[in-house]
Amino acid sequence: MSESPGSSPWDDPERLIVEETLAELARAPLALAMVQGSISRLTALRSLMDQCPSLYLESTLVASRRSVDTLIDHMIRVGPLATELDLPLKASLARDFVLAKAQVLREARLAVEGLDPPCDPALADRLRLEAAQSVHTLLAEELLTRILLDGGVAEAAKRRAATWLIHFWDDSPRVEVGDFCPLLEAAWKARNAVIVDFGTLMGNVEVLRLLAAASDDRFIDAFIGETSNPESYLAFDEFLFGLTFEQLRLLRSRMAEQRRAAVDRQWVSGVLGVSAEDLFAPIGSPRLMFREYRRRQMAATLRRIQGTPGPHRTAETILLLFLLERP
Repeated sequence: MSESPGSSPWDDPERLIVEETLAELARAPLALAMVQGSISRLTALRSLMDQCPSLYLESTLVASRRSVDTLIDHMIRVGPLATELDLPLKASLARDFVLAKAQVLREARLAVEGLDPPCDPALADRLRLEAAQSVHTLLAEELLTRILLDGGVAEAAKRRAATWLIHFWDDSPRVEVGDFCPLLEAAWKARNAVIVDFGTLMGNVEVLRLLAAASDDRFIDAFIGETSNPESYLAFDEFLFGLTFEQLRLLRSRMAEQRRAAVDRQWVSGVLGVSAEDLFAPIGSPRLMFREYRRRQMAATLRRIQGTPGPHRTAETILLLFLLERP
C-alpha cells in the first residue's frame, strides 16, 4: 500500500517495520486485510491533521488576533477546570493519532504472533517497542497537560510546558517523546530494565539497578536531587515498585505484623489481591505500563484533594518539573 510522503503516518524506522510486517502477513490474507484497513484509517487521520492550519500561524478571527503567544497565554489562563473545549482541535487530533498508531502497531504485532509457521520473533519485538514509544509519547503529553493546568506550578514552568505541548500537537506524526522529552523516555526505559525482587521492600538493590540502567545523566541528577525531599522520595518509591503509596504501606505493615525480613512476588500478590503479572509493567506491555501510571496518578490526585498522606504528584511529574523549573 503506497502513501505519499506527506500523508504517511510512519517515520522511517516505523515504515520499514510495517513494510516487513505486511510482507510476512501476505501468507495470512484475512489478517493482512485487517491490518491494511487499520493502516488506511490511520492514514486518513494523518491526512485530516494535515488539513488543520499550523498552530504557529498567526490569524485573525473577527477582531481577535491569534498567534502562538496568545495560545500559550490562553492555555495558562484556563486553569485546572479546563476541558477539551479549551484546547485547539489539533491537540485532540494529535492525541487521537498517537493512540491510534499504538493500537495499529499492537494489532500488527498480534497478527504476526499468530502466523503459522511463525516468523522471526524479532519482528514482533520491534513492533512492541514501537507501540511502547507511542505510549510513552501519550504519557508525556498527558503529564505536560497536567502540569499546565496545575495551580501550584510557576508561570515560567507552565510556559515551557505549553511550548513543548504546541510543538507536539502541531507535528505529532513526526514528533515522539524522545524529540521533546528525552528525560522521561530515559526514566521509563531505565525503570523497565529493572527486575523488582521486592525483598525487604526498601528498594536499595532496585535503586542501584535503576541508576545503572539510566541512559540520561539528568535522570540520575534528578533522582538523587529530588529524593532528598520526603514527598518526592515517596513518589519515586511508587515509581520504582510500580505500586501506590497505600499499597506499599499495607505491604510493609503486614511484613512487620508477620515479622518477615523479606518477601517475594507471590506473597505481595496475595496481600494485594492482584495477579503476579500485574505487579510490574515491563516495556513489553505498554498497556499495563499506562494503567500502572494512571493508578499512581489517580491516587496522587485523590490525596491532593483530600489532604491525606502520601505523594501529591507522580515521579514522572516531578521529573518534568525538575526540567521545566530550571532556566
